[in-house]
Amino acid sequence: MSKERKIQLRLMRCIGYVVLLLAEIFLFAFLRSYFLLAVMGLLVVWPMISAAGLLYLARRVHAQMGTGQERACPGDTVLLTCRLQNSSWWLALDAEWRIRFDNTFWGEQSERSLCMPVRLHGDEVLTLPLQITDLGHFCISSDILVLQDVMGLVCIRIPVCLAREIDVIPKAGTTEPDQVEGYMSGLSETEESTERGNDFAEVSDIREYAPGDRIRDIHWKLSAKKDILMVKERVSMAGSEMAMVLCPGEEKKLAEQVLVYAFHLAQAFMELHIPVCLILWNQNLYQWDESRFSTRDEMEESFCRIYDIPVSMRNNDQWERYMVNSYPYLGTYVMLAAEEGEVQVVLHENA
Repeated sequence: MSKERKIQLRLMRCIGYVVLLLAEIFLFAFLRSYFLLAVMGLLVVWPMISAAGLLYLARRVHAQMGTGQERACPGDTVLLTCRLQNSSWWLALDAEWRIRFDNTFWGEQSERSLCMPVRLHGDEVLTLPLQITDLGHFCISSDILVLQDVMGLVCIRIPVCLAREIDVIPKAGTTEPDQVEGYMSGLSETEESTERGNDFAEVSDIREYAPGDRIRDIHWKLSAKKDILMVKERVSMAGSEMAMVLCPGEEKKLAEQVLVYAFHLAQAFMELHIPVCLILWNQNLYQWDESRFSTRDEMEESFCRIYDIPVSMRNNDQWERYMVNSYPYLGTYVMLAAEEGEVQVVLHENA
């Protein structure tokens, strides 16, 4: 905690107290009572004791803040714990936290004030439930703690440096099997013409269709020529990779829908043991950011890295041309973009 502190007088309260003291002096001058003399002495001395106690307290109070978790999903409740540790034998009836909430991904921010007392030689804890509604990277911070003396005449601003960060990712969901099969079928069809290292899956043989074969293994072009269904026998899906390019746009509702759909689609691919390469534009570095994952933990980390820069820096109107230039050997990829007021999911050929 910084040693730089700023003391402020509560002007209106001080004026009221001076009026009270003058009234007490007038009554004593008129009545000449020893009781009024004692009260007058107390009114003179007590503000000095209260202010001195506040200065003493300010050096021995320590603020802590915690959330207990670093990751959440929309709809979750995060408990923000604010703790004031007082090692002195003095107290404060009112301590005000200035807490700031920033969602750096959307560029949103707000500020709240939280009041609580400072316990005499002990800890005071206040737990505040926070309802999570939006995706993004939340930073909960406090840089000022304001303590007020017992009489409420003086307050002191104590600089603090407290911050907790929470990444909000989409909830786990499901994607229709037909949609996943469609992407895989289209991707395997177009990728067969690329070099071996980029194949979505390796084809060992082509034979006639048999009941129980997967639809995505049908060789549609050859089947059309032979007038019978032909299927591709695949050796292994190991080493394959699904490329997903995201262009979320800047409209918040649509951008969140893009991220949620991408999260669910990536989850579906991983359930089929297909690694995913997540690709987003980085306007700051003027290049594509890549993030590969094959497990749930890696996927969550990859989506958290999306929030490293604001959403406005994640869009590129010329994404098709930039993808061709940056990934000349990539055959096809799944493109998820916010266009024309809705989420567009397209299996795009990189040509």
